This record gives sequence, structure tokens and C-alpha cells, in this order.
Amino acid sequence: MAMQTILLPPRKPTTLPDDANPGPGTAITHLTHQWLNLYDRGKKIFPVIAGISSAAYGYLAWALWNREPHRACWHMTAGLVAVSIVPYTVVFMQSVNNKLNEHATRDDAAMAEGREAMKMSEQELARREREDMEVPGLLRKWSCLNLLRGAMPLAGAFLGVYATVFV
Repeated sequence: MAMQTILLPPRKPTTLPDDANPGPGTAITHLTHQWLNLYDRGKKIFPVIAGISSAAYGYLAWALWNREPHRACWHMTAGLVAVSIVPYTVVFMQSVNNKLNEHATRDDAAMAEGREAMKMSEQELARREREDMEVPGLLRKWSCLNLLRGAMPLAGAFLGVYATVFV
């Protein structure tokens, strides 16, 4: 949901034609910095949450194994589904994450050296413009992939509730 808000275009001035696409309402470099902040927070919090819930399901499966093995299997599956966000991120999201991270941090070395206004060649400027044009699409792709990723712990929770209430 955050990406849809971040990518909102500015309010269309009445002077723009109807078919004009004004693009995002903020600078592309700022978009990738916002994404990087969101990503850094998420990668610290959500794997831990998924790991804790997966461990809880694992404990429950272990505790039920001798008495109710069929229910234990459901809880084990719930735990595996919940923690599957980690391999999913590595397999399906890593390339998009890397591209966005490279864009967000591409000027960090120059900034650290105090070269904020360094001169760039025409080729470098053209390359940067191409990279900037890719960013909104990458953010939309990341948003879709992240939505699927976020559904995994939810699916694990549903499996856990099903195992507890209905099995």
C-alpha cells in the first residue's frame, strides 16, 4: 500500500493535456530513498516476526506429534508457509531489490567525498536518465512481489487457525 501512495503523480494542472502523464509527484532519487527506508525497516522486522510465529507453530507441532500427528502436520505446514518469506525474497525479489538499492545509493560515495555537484559526461547523464525511467516500473513490480510475500504469513495464520479449530 505504501508504494501506491509514494508513486502518486502530482495533482494534474489544468494546463496539461488529458493524455499527459506527469509521472510521480516527487523526484525519482527521493522515491528510491523512500523505498530503501521502507525496505530496511521491513527486512529487520518481518523475517523476525515470521520466524517467531514459525517457531511457535513448530513447537505446537512437536507437542502434538504423538497425540495428534495429523494436526501436528497442519501446524508444521503453517510454520513453513509463514517463514517462506525469506526464500521467496531471495529467489523472486532479490534482483528488483538490488536494482532499487543501487539506484538509491548510486551517489552515496560522491556525497561522502563532498562531490555533490560533480560534472558528468553526456553518456553518464543519459545512463542516469534511463535508470530513472525504470524506477517507477521497478517499484510497481516490487510492490506486487511484496504483496505476495506479505500474504505468506497470513496464509500460515489461516492454516494454523484451521488446524486448531477444524482439524
